[in-house]
Amino acid sequence: MPVGLIDFGDLSRTWLAAELAVTVAADLFHDLARPLQVAREIARGFLPLLALTEPELAAIWPMVVARSAAVAISGDQQRTLEPDNAYVHAARDEEWAALVAVAAVPFPLATEVLREAAGLG
Repeated sequence: MPVGLIDFGDLSRTWLAAELAVTVAADLFHDLARPLQVAREIARGFLPLLALTEPELAAIWPMVVARSAAVAISGDQQRTLEPDNAYVHAARDEEWAALVAVAAVPFPLATEVLREAAGLG
């Protein structure tokens, strides 16, 4: 009889900036109309504790967009695999709305917002 489960899927050696990007992409659902403001607030909490380099800051928004695209596409695939799964169907529109919201933000503008949050702007 199993007594626990450990998911090692997130345990890997990677860019620290990816942690911030994934967090931003996940939290955008709370305010899709203001993606940069959401990113700024998250970055203001993250960056004083774990400083990032200029190249890492410049890579965050492209990673946010890539993560949002992966989530939206994955949701569509899951919907095909599980047509009766109400959760998958309910999340689909929000996932695509998040992708549209972040893709509309110019990368240089997002980078400047993140630089400002890091105290570099």
